Amino acid sequence: MRVGCVKFLISVLVAGVFYQRAHAAEPSTVAELRFYENLLSLMEVSSHETTPYWDDDAYITPDVYLTAKPQILDSNNTMQVRLGLSLSGSALGHGGQWVTRRKWSSADVQSQISGYLYKDLFITPQEILSAGLRGTPNVNFWVSETSNNFGLLAGIVHKKTKKKAEKDTAAKLPKKNAKMKADIDAAANDAVSRANGALRKQLGQVEELVDGTVDLPYQTQFSSRAPTRSLRGRLQARFTTDDQKDRGPLPEMDSKYQPASAFFLHEDAIKDAISPQLAGKELRLSEVHKILCSQSFSKALDFCAKEMDQQTRDTGIVFDKENPFDISFADNQIKVELHAVHHLHKKDSKAEGVLSDPPKADDLSFQGSPYTIEILYDVHGDRVERKHVKILPRSTGEEKKEPEAKTEENGSVVDDASKALHSAGRYFSRSFQTLLIAPEEQRRLQAAYEKAFRERIDIPVVPLAFGLSVENPKGGGKPVADRHGSILPLETKTERGYLMTTSYACTDDMGSLGISFNPIRTANGHRMEITRVVPGSPAALVGLKVGDRIESYQGSGDSELTSFTSSDYKAFLGSVKQTGAQQDLEKRGFILKGQTPTGVEWQHNLTACPNFIDHRAAFEEMVSKARTMEADAKVHEREKFCKENPGKIGIQYDIVRSNRPGWWGIKVSSVTPGSPAEEAGLKKGDYITTYGPGSAAQRWYLGSEDASHFLGLIQETAKDATPKLFVSGISETGQSFERSFSYCKQP
Repeated sequence: MRVGCVKFLISVLVAGVFYQRAHAAEPSTVAELRFYENLLSLMEVSSHETTPYWDDDAYITPDVYLTAKPQILDSNNTMQVRLGLSLSGSALGHGGQWVTRRKWSSADVQSQISGYLYKDLFITPQEILSAGLRGTPNVNFWVSETSNNFGLLAGIVHKKTKKKAEKDTAAKLPKKNAKMKADIDAAANDAVSRANGALRKQLGQVEELVDGTVDLPYQTQFSSRAPTRSLRGRLQARFTTDDQKDRGPLPEMDSKYQPASAFFLHEDAIKDAISPQLAGKELRLSEVHKILCSQSFSKALDFCAKEMDQQTRDTGIVFDKENPFDISFADNQIKVELHAVHHLHKKDSKAEGVLSDPPKADDLSFQGSPYTIEILYDVHGDRVERKHVKILPRSTGEEKKEPEAKTEENGSVVDDASKALHSAGRYFSRSFQTLLIAPEEQRRLQAAYEKAFRERIDIPVVPLAFGLSVENPKGGGKPVADRHGSILPLETKTERGYLMTTSYACTDDMGSLGISFNPIRTANGHRMEITRVVPGSPAALVGLKVGDRIESYQGSGDSELTSFTSSDYKAFLGSVKQTGAQQDLEKRGFILKGQTPTGVEWQHNLTACPNFIDHRAAFEEMVSKARTMEADAKVHEREKFCKENPGKIGIQYDIVRSNRPGWWGIKVSSVTPGSPAEEAGLKKGDYITTYGPGSAAQRWYLGSEDASHFLGLIQETAKDATPKLFVSGISETGQSFERSFSYCKQP
């Protein structure tokens, strides 16, 4: 039985190279990423197999379910996850045989299948490793029915047929169990392989981003913590440095129970990465954009506006050599500072503020006028809003200490008037340098940076498929998303140099709070007794349980806690609905107060799930955009390959002798990314036996250890309007294949 794919995509912040310092202090955290158990507990992959098949001489009709759910385990140096596989269902086998030319007998064997199997996964910064599959399927069987056409001897034949069916089934059972386990293991390994491919692709993208910029001396530590009675389980990626700088503790989360994920980032991580890319350089604002909002940093904070007019794009800035860039996270504000030197030409009456050739010293009336572009943001819950953009004059801090005035032998000042005149000149020089940025120039620069930096940064909502199901994987069924949800911003704050963002998960079966209830009347008055709590919902995460009794509530439209005075719960539902409809995160808070069945009082503050999000539509839109981007990227890769490799298909190969006398084959040793061969699905290890421009009748095979005919055919057909090649052969895993693809035209 084949099982549908199980994917775990864990986004990883990769921070550069590792290094150690002798006698270093305790490593200081510059970034940390957490995924909590409630996020993983929502993820489930299931398959249902009902495809009939022949097994030896029996016809099997299965009805088997397989469900996979992750569980966090303790580990200090990896993220360790146990993939639990629950197996349940039944199968009916029907077998028969001819005893004589006219007499036959048959038996139906009913099997009950169950079992819990698991595979441990170890996630490192470089790859995902997996242990062997543990556990064994349990199969109980019995002969449910027999039949024959032996007439008066039917009873005797019935007993013998039943006994033989039981004996044969018992003999085959160990082999069947082993095959079932191998199929499950193969499906899980396939999922791990796919996840590794995705991880390697992400690592490659990150390497391209940081290549040629700066190596950040951060150490990466993966760990995981299993849940306990007092602590929630979580996966954790921590990035530390041994620079002996005390950055203090991470910010505390106000909401401790609802977060599904949390991200902490210290201002030093951004400053250390960006400053070397700006120091002393003269750049257009469009180039500054690419550095400040590269893919690696825009995921944390996307400051940059998507569109700028040409004048804004061409606005120039010459960065300070020593301190070109600052960013600070404090008091729920984010301050970005670009420190620049504004060149002034003799021929101009004012500074132009546009990119120019680096001026020579004798072309300047002054070496430069230092100034700072300050962009200040206020942090509010799920959004970051720009407060102002200012162009501020700045002291270079390079004024030299004045030498002490020389004195005569009697200790009096030689020239007090000269000293006073010199001091006045220094003051005038600094003041005049500040005035070099004329008011109109300040306004022009300010307008450009207001266009370049967003007025509002929204913490993104990420749609997800929390449930995947595969119907009849053995019959070719594909995974289908059947439970949708979103990761939504929960809390954002900046303090003591750290930016913290947390998120919570909502799915389409939770509603706003995640509870069902019935009105009851107790000795203390009317209550709403909870009859169901949706796993992973806001109510579940704060600790509400079936049987708890709600006595009062307060939603976004309520000024105070409202008690139930009757069995009418319409006002309560209205308050829940109104709270869930609030676009502003800060207005989606909800308070519930009540008692447990044993009389213990409780009060919980939670954040309601929004009721205005269509999780399924949002997920489908995200998938559609991703597919479009992927298709565009493949087209770009192919165009690039064909431009550089006209008349090529994109494989490296070896000529290998076939088992068939007189035949040779082409074994693929590698496939070039973005090539027609990759697009067609050829893989390393594929063994091509025949090739040609059309149907099977137009195919050739190699009759010697000479590939000139194969290469010549490609070169000849490459001149056609749409060059096409058909190949067939055997994959590295022993499966036969046939591929057809258009390849690069020869100009």
